[in-house]
Amino acid sequence: MVGLAAATANADEQPTRIFHIGIVTPMPRSSPERVAFEDRLRELGYVEGRNVAIDYVQSNDLDRLAAAVGEMARNRIDVLLIGGQDELIKAAVTTARSVPVVTTAVDSDPLAKGYVASLSHPGGNLTGVVFQQLELIAKRLDLLTQAVPHIARIVLLYDAASVDQRDFSEEGCINPRHSARGNRAAQPPV
Repeated sequence: MVGLAAATANADEQPTRIFHIGIVTPMPRSSPERVAFEDRLRELGYVEGRNVAIDYVQSNDLDRLAAAVGEMARNRIDVLLIGGQDELIKAAVTTARSVPVVTTAVDSDPLAKGYVASLSHPGGNLTGVVFQQLELIAKRLDLLTQAVPHIARIVLLYDAASVDQRDFSEEGCINPRHSARGNRAAQPPV
């Protein structure tokens, strides 16, 4: 009798829905922001293997990451988290039209590139956070030269994946008071 009651109770339970999250980024899964994200999911009751599946693609090859965005969209994930590189945002906007996409764009301008209608109301399926500080490069250089007036050489590093960073770095280096040069950083910091 007890066995029959247990079997009936189990038959009435609905299977747990598994939410599929895709993450495509140059940053490793062990990076602090990714660890914090997964910790918070667990705090909210989303446990990988029980009610959430996380597909994680990490690479420094932006073409590979852009292809992964399209592949994840075709695999019907529930939400896609991507890095803010232009190639990833463009791939998400063109291939993941029915999937909500969240990005963290650092020194990139999705509005100027036409990926969103406005920052307050992006429209479509792309949302996230934008940190733009590119226009501050020249001011930071000026403050540096004021603080260290005898500085002879300044080297600016910019992300090779960001054309915006390169352009603003080169513009920021144009100053007759100091000699600065922008240098491309091809690998993200570890």
